[in-house]
Amino acid sequence: MAVGGPGEPRHCLHDAGDADNRYPGIAAAAPKIGAAVVTAGPISPRSLAGSGRVRARAAVATTPARLRLAMVLVAVAAVGAALLMAGAVGSRQRAANAVATQSGPLLVQADELYASLADADATAATTFLTGGQEPPARRRRYLQDLRSASARLSNLAREVGDSSDAGAAVSQIATLLPVYSGSIEAARANNRQGFPIGAAYLREASDVMRGRILPAAGRLYAFEAQKLGDSYKSGTSWNGIVAFGAGAVLILAVLIAIQVALARRMRRNLNIPMAVATVLLIGLAAWGLAAMATEQRALGDAQRKGSDSVEVLSAARILSLRAQADEGLALVARGGGGQNLAEFDLIMRRLRPDGGLLGEAARLAERAGSAEEGASTATAFASYRAAHGRVAALQDQGRYADAVRLAVAVPGSESARAARLDATLAAQVAAAQKRFERAASRATSALSGLRIAIILIVAVSALLALAGLQLRMNEYR
Repeated sequence: MAVGGPGEPRHCLHDAGDADNRYPGIAAAAPKIGAAVVTAGPISPRSLAGSGRVRARAAVATTPARLRLAMVLVAVAAVGAALLMAGAVGSRQRAANAVATQSGPLLVQADELYASLADADATAATTFLTGGQEPPARRRRYLQDLRSASARLSNLAREVGDSSDAGAAVSQIATLLPVYSGSIEAARANNRQGFPIGAAYLREASDVMRGRILPAAGRLYAFEAQKLGDSYKSGTSWNGIVAFGAGAVLILAVLIAIQVALARRMRRNLNIPMAVATVLLIGLAAWGLAAMATEQRALGDAQRKGSDSVEVLSAARILSLRAQADEGLALVARGGGGQNLAEFDLIMRRLRPDGGLLGEAARLAERAGSAEEGASTATAFASYRAAHGRVAALQDQGRYADAVRLAVAVPGSESARAARLDATLAAQVAAAQKRFERAASRATSALSGLRIAIILIVAVSALLALAGLQLRMNEYR
């Protein structure tokens, strides 16, 4: 009962007592509730995790929630697929461009540097034999060799990058080339006056060229050949195709799985925007795989039909030029050039068409569909070697004047036949280089525009897929 009369405020304590009287169940249950709270203890992390999983399942239990999750999956898959596919194509494209515009041309530059230096040495030795005022054509050829070598050296110096070995080789050639040309000029001046010391200057110059300049040029050539080999390896690696395929499978698997789930849950067989997105991605995958296969075949052709022949023919040409220099130095020595003649014979064995470099070049030419090249080289080589045999026979007889005349002065001389062999090899190097350029161009054009197309098509496909899912979302509003 309330204390006080009518209109007076009710006391809270009496209200509570009245509540106990009016609701006896609350009073009876209070001790049990308190005991339950006391005995329950702290909430365990496992129970919290369990409740979190329950809430997560509840969050995607509805169809709109699952559609939102599908949208997130499409976006993530699109980004991942674009990165994988564009990255794989970009790697292949960089390798193909390096082969076509960097490594391949630089290897040719290194080869031409070596050939120009070797030809300068051979021309200087042969010209020395004429005595007095040398023929203007030979002088022009020697000077052109030096100018060509200097130009090639400048180009290579800009491209060697941070390679210490290649940089040291460039510096060595640049330092010693003036020393070589100075000794040649001294030999030339003394030879015109008939002084025997001219031969000593010639030998000194040749020793500098053969012992120091040409080995440095060889190291530059090996450096560029290694770079070209690395570019070929990167451009034909299966890693790029695997990465591209993985990206395509990722996005297609997500889209197809979502479409199958939608068809089962909503009893609809086709979501047109998602179907169009799937078709676009299938077309992109087919285009990309075909383009990468074409690029790989083209790089293989560039190597087998182009750069391999360039390397073998260049080596053969350089050896033939060195043989010419050996012949000239042996004649200048007048009986003291036994070492030069021995080296000449060794080079001839290494060049021979049956088992030597010329034979290997003929096999490569046949593989490239140019079998006639091997036959023409073999003919020129046989003619040159026969002329050398006649000159060597005159030397053995002590008839040095006749040997020199047959070597450089008469029609059909040994030097003329050597020049024919050199021209044949140079023409074949140029032909192999053209085959290389055509194949390398096919490799780069095969991937042209594909990287940008990947980004655009994947983005459009993702937007179409999201639009298709949004259509289903709108049905629940």
